[in-house]
Amino acid sequence: MENRSQSSLSAKKVASIKAGDKYGKYILTALLFIGVFFWLFPFLWMISTALKEQSEVFMFPPTFIPRTANLNAFRAAFQSLDFTISFTNSVIISAGAALLQCIICALAAYPLARMKFFGREVVFLFFISTMMIPLNVIITGNFQVLNQLGWIDTYQGLIVPFGASGLAIFIFRQFFRTIPMELEDAARIDGCGRIRFLLQIIVPIAKPAFAAVGIFVWQSQWNQFLWPLIMTNSREMWVIQVALTAMTDAWGTNHPEMAAGAAFAALPPLILFMFLQKYFIQGIARTGLD
Repeated sequence: MENRSQSSLSAKKVASIKAGDKYGKYILTALLFIGVFFWLFPFLWMISTALKEQSEVFMFPPTFIPRTANLNAFRAAFQSLDFTISFTNSVIISAGAALLQCIICALAAYPLARMKFFGREVVFLFFISTMMIPLNVIITGNFQVLNQLGWIDTYQGLIVPFGASGLAIFIFRQFFRTIPMELEDAARIDGCGRIRFLLQIIVPIAKPAFAAVGIFVWQSQWNQFLWPLIMTNSREMWVIQVALTAMTDAWGTNHPEMAAGAAFAALPPLILFMFLQKYFIQGIARTGLD
C-alpha cells in the first residue's frame, strides 16, 4: 500500500511539473509576442504614417490604419531623396567599410590569437581601449588630416577612417582562438605558411565571424549622419541619412514623405540581417567560448 501511495504521489508531482512547464511556455510565448509587438510598433507606425495624407497625421485621436491609404508619399520621397544617388552612395560606403574592416581586422586579429610574442596582451588591450573613444573626440583631427590629403567629398574620405575597429578585432580574435592549434600544426607540417593557412583554412571556418563583423559595420555606416554631413559638399555625394534631412525646408516637414524616406532607409539593413542572421548569431555566440 505504501509503495502504491508513493508511486501515485510521484506521478502527481510529475504531472504537476509537466503542467507547470506547459503553462510556463505559454506565458513565455505571450511575453515574447508582447515584446515583438513593442519592438515592431515604431516601424509599423512609420509605415502607417507614410500611407496617410498630411492632414490625417495630426488627427486626434490618432488613427493607426489610414483612412485613405495611398503610395503618393513613397513616390514623392523617392524623387526628393535623389534616391538612386543617395542609396548608391550609402551602399558603396557601407560595403566598402565592411570589406575593409573584415580584411584589416582579420589580419590584425590572427597574430593576437594564434601567435605568441612579447606584449601581445598589451597590444590587444590597446586595440580594445579604442572602443572607449567616441567619434566626436577625434572628428576634428580626422577632418584636418583628410582635408590635407584632399579627400573631402570623396568615397575614400568616408570609408578609410572606418577601415578598422577594436570591436571587429575582438570578435575575430575570440573566434580564431576557438580553432584548434593542432589543425594549424598539421598544416604547417605539410608546408602551409601562416598567410595560406589564414586564407584557405581559417577564413572558410570563420564565415560566422565575418558575417557578424560585416553586419555590425554595415549597420553602423549605413546609419552614419554626422561624418558624411561634415565630409560632403556636393549633393552627388550625399548618403541617404543626409538626404533625409533635406526633406525638411522652411515650409515645414511633410511627415508622410519623411516616414516614407525613413522606410526606404530602414529596409536594406533589415534585409541584410534576414539573409545573414544565422551566421551573425553563430559568430557572436562563438566569440565568448574562449
